[in-house]
Amino acid sequence: MNTRVTVFLIAFGGFIVRFLRLGTIENDHYVYLARAHQMLHGDWPVRDFVDPGFTFGYLLSAGAAALTGPSLLTEAVVSVAFFTIALAVTFWLVQRACGSTAVGVLMSAALVLFPPRLYNSSKMMVLVVAIAIAWAYSGRPTRGRAAALGLWTAVAFLFRHDYAVYIAAAVLVMLGVQHRHDRRLLLDRALIIAVVSLGAVAPWLIYVQLEQGLPAYLSAAMRFSEAESNRTVSHWSPIYYVMTAVPAAALLIGLRGNRGLSAAQVTFATVLVVVSDLVLLRDAPGARLPDVYATTAIAGAIALGALAPPQSRSGLGWKTTVLVLFAVVAATCVWLISQRSVTRSVGLLSRWHQVATRLREARPEIMPNPERALLVAYIERCTATDERVLVGGFGPELPVLSHRAFAGGLPDWIRGYYDFPADVARARTQLARERVGVAVMLDGGDAFAASWPALASDLRDRAFQPHYLQLSTGPVELWIPPRIARDRLTGLPCVDANSTR
Repeated sequence: MNTRVTVFLIAFGGFIVRFLRLGTIENDHYVYLARAHQMLHGDWPVRDFVDPGFTFGYLLSAGAAALTGPSLLTEAVVSVAFFTIALAVTFWLVQRACGSTAVGVLMSAALVLFPPRLYNSSKMMVLVVAIAIAWAYSGRPTRGRAAALGLWTAVAFLFRHDYAVYIAAAVLVMLGVQHRHDRRLLLDRALIIAVVSLGAVAPWLIYVQLEQGLPAYLSAAMRFSEAESNRTVSHWSPIYYVMTAVPAAALLIGLRGNRGLSAAQVTFATVLVVVSDLVLLRDAPGARLPDVYATTAIAGAIALGALAPPQSRSGLGWKTTVLVLFAVVAATCVWLISQRSVTRSVGLLSRWHQVATRLREARPEIMPNPERALLVAYIERCTATDERVLVGGFGPELPVLSHRAFAGGLPDWIRGYYDFPADVARARTQLARERVGVAVMLDGGDAFAASWPALASDLRDRAFQPHYLQLSTGPVELWIPPRIARDRLTGLPCVDANSTR
């Protein structure tokens, strides 16, 4: 069967199955999505809200939302599309590394059954596409392909700054292996990659310099990374050593290359996997393992391709390939429909409609914390459309689901983050020019005031008073400015007189 047809079938089936399996949109996803929707409210990154270093993570979502509407359905389609691209590229790379369509299909099926969290789909895509471009360059190291590699490095930087570090490390090693006998060519290609990368990110860097200043921006990003590290990194889990053993073994086994790959191609892939694993498996490896399944599968295929005898490296016939694909998709769909989250009588088309409707309407069952649906409804009902929400604690979904902009430059205020004097001063300046309709103190007002006393004082100076909304999990503290009206459902202050009792 033609490889392109197989890739299309895998991508098409992967998109369908991944979409049908969508359930709760994790609260971490809203860290990106809140910034995307903030742009639809008229705010600009860096100038009006904090960018910790994942620019494309919300810019692409903002563009899609501007074109088709700011719904969770739009965001889900974009994220699943990223996953689909990564899935198709992974199949092609695995097949090339080990010479077996069967292995490629089985690896793809495993990725469909055990995908990364939705918001990490771009992480999977960025790294596997980098491998594909690097392999293309190594196969024919032209200036054009070097420029393509430099451009993708810039794209990786804009998705998340550390992605570019992983790719750059792998590029340097690959170039050293590829052009070890021609130093002049090595320097020429390295210069092309560096110049194209810098040129592609230059507009963003210039914008940051004008709005905030690069030193201040980079300092804030480093403080954010340090806070993340302090929160997540405790010790290296044993699974980290197991996962990194795969690319290490692939490097040792395949360093001399095999029939499908050169030593430079093997080096790029394995170094990229090892370097990225240092960060991506830093915490809660059970949840993060799917993030590295694709790159680890490629490394495993490299080792398999180097060890397998020539006669076992033949591909499947087209009939067998179709049957395998059909079996994988059918088995996944049967498994899906049998789950408790899906009614026994529902069909695939009905399931598609059910998932799309839940996302479009942002129903409580797909919220990360369904018990907060009452809180979301109160915010949307009892604040003006031009008022903002300040969230103390981890709740980035609240401004998104209530269709309100967030206040103070951040979608949520988590203890241990952005408490540096420069960050607080910037937030106070931002907050002073914003209309805040409610401050949600998920961790309690005292905890917020202890971490950011100046911000709490500013809110109190604006006559915000504490109130309590009873949820199924307990009361949540709300700081609300003076209101004349009262909400007839909760009895809390409300901006809309039509909601009075």
